[in-house]
Amino acid sequence: MDCWSFVCYRCCYIANLDGAVMKNPIAKYLMCSYAYYKEDNPLVSDDEFDNLAKWLLEHWDSVDHPHKKYITKHDLEAGTYLGKYPSMVAGAVRSYRVTSVRSN
Repeated sequence: MDCWSFVCYRCCYIANLDGAVMKNPIAKYLMCSYAYYKEDNPLVSDDEFDNLAKWLLEHWDSVDHPHKKYITKHDLEAGTYLGKYPSMVAGAVRSYRVTSVRSN
């Protein structure tokens, strides 16, 4: 795992007895979007993604993450993300998948 993946891995999710759990909703949104739109291999169901977008929209002003600047309220309202991804997101998705497989 390269250092960028490790950094994103540490800030986005932790592994616990139930599997890999994402901690930050911005990181989760970007990772789930990347997995769905770029890899055609979703991490969560469409309903879970929609609920995440709704939650983010409702709590937008209180959510803090360095990658929040990549997402707009319009993205959340549209229920889709076609923007650019921080370079570490692809590695974070790969790491998340590996962690999920190991813990299951």
